[in-house]
Amino acid sequence: MNKEKREKLRELALEATPGEWKVASDLPAYAIYTDSGRRVVQTPNQNNRKQWGPSYDTHGIDRHSDAAYIAAANPVAVLALLDRIDKLEAAAEVGSAEPVAWAVVHGGVVSDIDMTKAGAQSLADDFDTVEPLYRHPPSAAIPVALERDEKKGRDWEFYAGGWNACRDAMLAATGDSHHE
Repeated sequence: MNKEKREKLRELALEATPGEWKVASDLPAYAIYTDSGRRVVQTPNQNNRKQWGPSYDTHGIDRHSDAAYIAAANPVAVLALLDRIDKLEAAAEVGSAEPVAWAVVHGGVVSDIDMTKAGAQSLADDFDTVEPLYRHPPSAAIPVALERDEKKGRDWEFYAGGWNACRDAMLAATGDSHHE
């Protein structure tokens, strides 16, 4: 599903009856209600079939499963899924700075891996370290270049020169010589 379709789905979810929904069964019909008891939609039963038109066919339709699915795909659930997709895509675009797991390291060798820092710390002993594992290494923060200014004095000239030399080394390590 592309971003445009996700945005349309988000609009629809925001316009729909808010809240989480649940299914109530008044056999042979099913209704979907909000937590506050407002009816969102109801399937027809055999007695009111005529008002749905002659082409309405219930053969092969599992109204209970369909109603449960629709209720589960309520605005709260859809918006949460869309938010999660947006967050994951944003992290993938820039390389996530969030660890995906934690390693227990003993003597320079990974001895255990856990999905949480607390879990890894519980596996570590006094001689182990717990280190984050990343999908992509966090991008380095490259400082801005300092302008050399003779008016600020000789000390400033040396400071700016050293600062910019360090910055150039950082850029060389990342392979980015055009960073602003």
